[in-house]
Amino acid sequence: MLIFKRIIDFLMMILLIILFGYNIIGSLNHEIIGIITLSIFIVHNILNYKWYKVLFKGKYKINRIIQLIINLLLFLSMTIVMITGI
Repeated sequence: MLIFKRIIDFLMMILLIILFGYNIIGSLNHEIIGIITLSIFIVHNILNYKWYKVLFKGKYKINRIIQLIINLLLFLSMTIVMITGI
């Protein structure tokens, strides 16, 4: 399962980089790759459901708070980009 998660993460990273080249890949390819990235983003969050389960458990030290803020902001920005892209 860990290898599958790593492949999903790597694929999502590569596709996001490709999406930045809108002028190179064209509109249609940009839309197709965007839909694939959205699907992978959803799968990524489903596979990491345990992170959501332990979100409010344990002690919050400064390092954990910073990581949580970064993760939540990244999730929020990706969600907004996906919604506005549709």
